[in-house]
Amino acid sequence: MSREPMSEAEATAVLAAAARFGINPSLHTITRLCEALGEPQRAYRVVQVGGTNGKGSTVRMTDALLRAHGQRSGAFVSPQMHSLTEHVLIDGAPVPGDLFAAGVSAAVSAAAALGDSLPEPPTQFELLTAAALWILREAGVGWGVLEVGMGGRWDSTSVSAPEVSVVTSVGLDHVDYLGPTLERIAWDKAHIIRHGGLAVLGPGTEETDEVFAERARNIGARLVRVREDVADADVSFTVTRHMQTPDGVTEIETSVLGETYGPLSVSGPAYQAANAVCALSAVRLALGGPLDVHATRSALGGLRVAGRFEVLARQPWVIADVAHNAGGARVLAEAVARAFGRRPVTVVIGMLTDKDAAAVVSVLAPVAARFVVTAPDSPRALDARVLVEMVEDVTGTGPVVCPDVAGAVAAARESGSPVLVTGSVVTVAEARVACGVYPG
Repeated sequence: MSREPMSEAEATAVLAAAARFGINPSLHTITRLCEALGEPQRAYRVVQVGGTNGKGSTVRMTDALLRAHGQRSGAFVSPQMHSLTEHVLIDGAPVPGDLFAAGVSAAVSAAAALGDSLPEPPTQFELLTAAALWILREAGVGWGVLEVGMGGRWDSTSVSAPEVSVVTSVGLDHVDYLGPTLERIAWDKAHIIRHGGLAVLGPGTEETDEVFAERARNIGARLVRVREDVADADVSFTVTRHMQTPDGVTEIETSVLGETYGPLSVSGPAYQAANAVCALSAVRLALGGPLDVHATRSALGGLRVAGRFEVLARQPWVIADVAHNAGGARVLAEAVARAFGRRPVTVVIGMLTDKDAAAVVSVLAPVAARFVVTAPDSPRALDARVLVEMVEDVTGTGPVVCPDVAGAVAAARESGSPVLVTGSVVTVAEARVACGVYPG
């Protein structure tokens, strides 16, 4: 191990440098790193959460519910909005910079000690995962809630042995790595379900249900399916009241394994209802008994997730959402239509090159009075000129073009109409700074 832990700035620089090693479709390196660190992932119980959309919110809700029921819990989430410390949450808050740096130091030192026995240098995500698992152990958590970065079969978080696995949804994303069909993507995600384990399947897995059923049969796992308005489902929920204003709540009733919980309020649009019920189901299985209704209401009602239909400003409304694929854009468009009484909004959009931008534009076009196109400050940013062509192809009208997100938000607000900022986490992060929600 290193003699002196890094500073937060040094840890950030090391992780930035490791980005050049790309993605490693293997658990070999992360397994070796964890062995060198003394198997930190075995020091606490684990809930692992995967899915194309909704997994970030579900992780945070699961963590909040565990803490509301007296459990010491921590979480590993990705990607970060502003600071790398946001990847690791203890007691619901990002870890201090010195603890984060200590975790990165431990991971880097472990890699150095392994030396040439590793076939290739650890990737950024492998180092980040190893650091997070180490930090959770050092913090003394009883539960670690781990968000899958991509897929499931060889994601670094799969070095853990989850007692409960959650798959929120399956959609076409990361097809270069996971495969070109929903079935192939589901097959990859299904690998987070472990032998003899418990698994929660969100409503967004319904099209690929047989893929998960086959995995469960083969390894003796138990599946708990969450379905909306299906009375005989393992877990059924109904949205009893939709969000009425951009800063409103969604109300739900749910039956989990025959136990009734509700009414429950969840901040944000109806798309958060399924995530909340998945989290509730996971915690019910993890703790092995009925949950306290008052604690459950408090945990879910008091949680707001940054970048998920987040209010950045009023007069006019500025809403930010990290939707970056067709599935996410679809539920976002539904939420916008409800929140603004079907009044069209100005859409500020900036995306990354590995996303299906044309599909996102097409889905959002019906709720858009106009588009303002930009590019976030990222080496992976999609050229705004490419987005311009996509908007013109879909809408027949040329969008406003701004060189940066801050300028795009300012231009959008000039009309006085509601504004939606979306397309990527980076775009939303820059909009949060531009609106003063987060310090620059």
